[in-house]
Amino acid sequence: MTGSFRTYLNNYQNVSNQFRRVSIYCAEKKVLNVEVVTNNTVKSYLLYCLKSKGNNPVTITIKINNLRAFFNYMVKLQLLCYYLSF
Repeated sequence: MTGSFRTYLNNYQNVSNQFRRVSIYCAEKKVLNVEVVTNNTVKSYLLYCLKSKGNNPVTITIKINNLRAFFNYMVKLQLLCYYLSF
């Protein structure tokens, strides 16, 4: 396996794990459908990661970029009809 492919797989696994954690957080907050996620939901999750999980600002920035990509993809697939701005 080449280094770039290994890096790709690691990044994919990291993003997948992040979405699993976001899903668990949303389920705990009774947000069970992507259509009802709001800017406040995302900001609340990021604050939780920063304060309770001890994530550093760089990690939070990575989470923001991954979440933005996910929601933009949902809009592209027409599963959401709005963009979140966080």
